[in-house]
Amino acid sequence: MGYVRVSSKAQVSGSGPDAQRKAIEVYANARGVVLEKVFEEHHSATDATPLEERPAFREAVDLATRMNCPLIVSRIDRVSRNAQSFLDFCGSRKISIIAACEDDEDRAACQATQVAEAEQVAAHRHARKAEVFQEKRAKGLRLGHSSPSPAANKNPVLSRQISARQRRESIAVVISEIGVDAPLHVVANELNRRGILTSRGKEWTAKRLQCDYHQVIKSLPPPANDQPECGEDDDEYPLREHPSYGLF
Repeated sequence: MGYVRVSSKAQVSGSGPDAQRKAIEVYANARGVVLEKVFEEHHSATDATPLEERPAFREAVDLATRMNCPLIVSRIDRVSRNAQSFLDFCGSRKISIIAACEDDEDRAACQATQVAEAEQVAAHRHARKAEVFQEKRAKGLRLGHSSPSPAANKNPVLSRQISARQRRESIAVVISEIGVDAPLHVVANELNRRGILTSRGKEWTAKRLQCDYHQVIKSLPPPANDQPECGEDDDEYPLREHPSYGLF
C-alpha cells in the first residue's frame, strides 16, 4: 500500500502529490513490490490529532494490516510531524511503515526514489514557470532584456552595459517629463505604467529604482541658472574667476 499526504492548497495543486506518488512507485518497482493501491489525503500533520482519525490513512492502514503488507510513504513526515501522535499510533498498531526516500536497508532503491522525486518536482516547477510567463505575456508585460546588438550577443559584459544604458535612457525621459523633484515612488509608478521593467523583468519600486535614479540624476545637464548668462559680458566671464579680478 502507498500513502500520499499534502497539507496545503499550494501542495495540492503543486508538485507534492505527484512527486510523492512517483517516489512510491519507483521504490516499489526497485524492490520488486506489487503496489496494490495508493491513498491520498489532504490534512495537516503538525497537530495532535490521532492519526487514525484521518479517513484515508485509517483505510490504508486497515487494508495493509489485512493483507499483511507494509505501508509505503515517500518520507516519514508524510505520516506525521507530531511525535506524540506518531508514538501513540505505533503503540496501538503493529504495521510496517517504509519511508521510500529514507530507507537505509536498500540504498540503491532509496537513491532511485530520491532522484525520481526530485525529477518530478523539477518538472512541475518548469511547467509552472512557463505558465507564469504566459500569464504575464497575456497581460502585455514585457519580459527579459531588450534585444542587444549582434556584437553584444558575443560579449555578456557589453550586453549588460547596453541594457543598462537603454534602461537609464528610459528613466531619464520619464524624469525629464515629470520633473527631477518627483519622489522615487512616483517615478517608479510612471515607469510601471509605461511598461518599462527592471533588469530582471520586474516592476519598479522606490527601493529598486534608487541606484539607477541617482546615476541618471548625475548624468542630467545642470539647470540653466547654473550657467553664465550670455550677453555683453561673456568675454569678461573667464576674467572674473581670476583671484585678482576687481582689485584694480
